[in-house]
Amino acid sequence: MVGRAGHSDQGRGRAARCQRRHGAPLDRQRQPHRREGRRRSHGDRRRRLGRVRPRSRGTPTRPAWRLELRAQPVRRPGHQGHRRPGDGRGADAVRAVHRRLAYEQLVGHRTRARAGSRRGGRRQGDERRRRNRGRNRVTSFLGVAVAALSAAALVAGCSSSQTDTAAPTAGSTAPSSSTVAGDITVFAAASLKSTFTELGERFKTDNPGTNVTFSFAGSSDLVTQLTGGAPADVFASADEKNMTKAKDAGLVAGTPVDFASNTLTIVTPPGNPKGIKTFADLAQPDTAVVVCAPQVPCGSATKTVEQATGVTLAPVSEESAVTDVLGKIISSQADAGLVYVTDAAAAGGKVTAVPFPESSGAVNTYPIALLKDSKNTATAQKFLDLVTGPDGQKVLKAAGFAAP
Repeated sequence: MVGRAGHSDQGRGRAARCQRRHGAPLDRQRQPHRREGRRRSHGDRRRRLGRVRPRSRGTPTRPAWRLELRAQPVRRPGHQGHRRPGDGRGADAVRAVHRRLAYEQLVGHRTRARAGSRRGGRRQGDERRRRNRGRNRVTSFLGVAVAALSAAALVAGCSSSQTDTAAPTAGSTAPSSSTVAGDITVFAAASLKSTFTELGERFKTDNPGTNVTFSFAGSSDLVTQLTGGAPADVFASADEKNMTKAKDAGLVAGTPVDFASNTLTIVTPPGNPKGIKTFADLAQPDTAVVVCAPQVPCGSATKTVEQATGVTLAPVSEESAVTDVLGKIISSQADAGLVYVTDAAAAGGKVTAVPFPESSGAVNTYPIALLKDSKNTATAQKFLDLVTGPDGQKVLKAAGFAAP
């Protein structure tokens, strides 16, 4: 209904509760004492509710807006006495408050936001309810501080580690290599059986968790086995010729190292029944002589002596290893034989050694090397270092080996 021309049924005035498009409240300014939902006219606030008295026929007509009782606006949210969201204790907020507004402690609890997806949450939550705006700032500060302390500790640890690592080089008392473990296989010339067995036991004692397996044979036979694919980590030859064969076959890693040398001597059964005194005595028709095969280092040395002295031997047997020659002399299967001085010394009283000066012209040098197919290079290298080092050289010298 329209009270005045061009005006709505809501009166003009300041927006109720600072909200737009609401007319001024027409009721009293204090909170009503009546129950919610009752309606009454606002024309005469002092009278009780009743029927509107009809206008008499003689009363002159007046404009509608001058009537005593006018049409009243329907009560809407925002009018005086209406309980709006946000009014009173414990009511819900009208709209979400921006997260950067200052914290205000309110009385009562509000509806909390339910859990939602990260993308659909839209920062909904319990606005301003016990919110600490400095919490995120403090958490971020603590995170940065913790990260800085961790980085500082890491740098300090690295510096300490580098200092500890560099310290032994200055003192020169710490071992040069790290702890090793695992098994290795060593292919070695037969003449090295006694000394390498001793060095192997020492190596295992000094390096717990390691094991050394030896394969002793003639150097030429060992090269044949390696060429055929036999697994090994270290190869020690009784001459440079067979080591060269292994190197040419692509079996050797790095450069071989010479670690010992050896010469020949004559051995006879105990007491020297034939009375042999020189190399030429071995050529007597009634003397049974045993030597190494020409391809074996000790056999190659025998050929060298024969050429130097002009004496040609007629052996009854050519063995593939120097230990086989020694075995036949110990068992008295022959009158004399040519072996290394180290083998004669190892036999002790089982044979009689007869040195001869021409042996100095046939010196065999012993090289040792790592093999490319080694499965445990670190342990193999450490065993090689033992053989070529002071401890290994001491054992070799005691056995009769000379320096390379």
